[in-house]
Amino acid sequence: MDVISADSELALRAAESQLSGSLKEQVENISAVLYLQLSLFEMFLDEIEEEDDNETKNHYAEELEKSVYQRLSELTDSYKQGRILSERMKIVICGIPNSGKSSLLNCLSGYDRAIVTDVPGTTRDTLEVVTSIRGIPVKLIDTAGIRKTDDVVEAIGVDRANAAISEADIVLWLVSTDEEEKTITDLIDPIMTLPKETKIALLISKSDTSDEETVRKQEEKVMALIANKGYSRGPDLRGSLSSATGEGLSKIEEFIRNAYDEMGATSSVGLLVTNRRHFEVLSVALEKVGRSIAALRAGDPLEGPALLIRAALEDVGEITGKSVSDTLVDTIFSRFCVGK
Repeated sequence: MDVISADSELALRAAESQLSGSLKEQVENISAVLYLQLSLFEMFLDEIEEEDDNETKNHYAEELEKSVYQRLSELTDSYKQGRILSERMKIVICGIPNSGKSSLLNCLSGYDRAIVTDVPGTTRDTLEVVTSIRGIPVKLIDTAGIRKTDDVVEAIGVDRANAAISEADIVLWLVSTDEEEKTITDLIDPIMTLPKETKIALLISKSDTSDEETVRKQEEKVMALIANKGYSRGPDLRGSLSSATGEGLSKIEEFIRNAYDEMGATSSVGLLVTNRRHFEVLSVALEKVGRSIAALRAGDPLEGPALLIRAALEDVGEITGKSVSDTLVDTIFSRFCVGK
């Protein structure tokens, strides 16, 4: 089903890798180590109880950490990239009304999706476009201009814009060259309080309508306001943008690609977990293996670690097919349309 629904080259490649059995093979190798450890625990359950056997328990803990815990961690870490391929990277374009958000959406999507006028507040709701940028499947979200307003409809749009920002993978913050200090300050808190994992680009928009000195001074003003509010972090990208001339678009696309690559920088597993159910199963198994390791290092009796390893085997068995529940069957077949 992942192969059928893949809508980018990277997503198709990841789905084909799993279809060929790469994930199952990795998980089966991990299961084999868990079965070996469990058999040892069961064998020595009644023998390794004395305090002087803590050295043996520490040896088991080290073996579990090296052969199982680290490999499960790499698989779950790969979901940072894998999630993007299955659910798309969420890129939110924000700013005050008439800062050029809709124009940027049209440029990045490649066609006129959003209505663009000189009237502030033209966009009243979030507007989403799915596309691919540098091979990365993305969901571009154009938001209503953020400002204080007595207009009930526009206020709802502002609330939705703030909600979209809080859920973004990347925020493209547009500040026009003539924007005033008050409106810039109003947007600093919602953007700069985002998690560190959320990438932020500060873009001085409509740069074609001003000279380089004006653009530079506006960027410096924004950075000074951020510093004055006490934020230690700054935007991950700073630059100018003109949707009319195309200035800055290439830099934005490169920024998006680099953000995706950074998500997989710590993983050396060689494949991507793209399925949320697989990720959740592996995460639960990882947590149980971690608790087993901690119990062994604390010198606890082997019954506890053995039960945790057995439970972890049940979890990973949902991927290899060696542990199948009615819930799992329902989950799998809910994705397919089966004819009568």
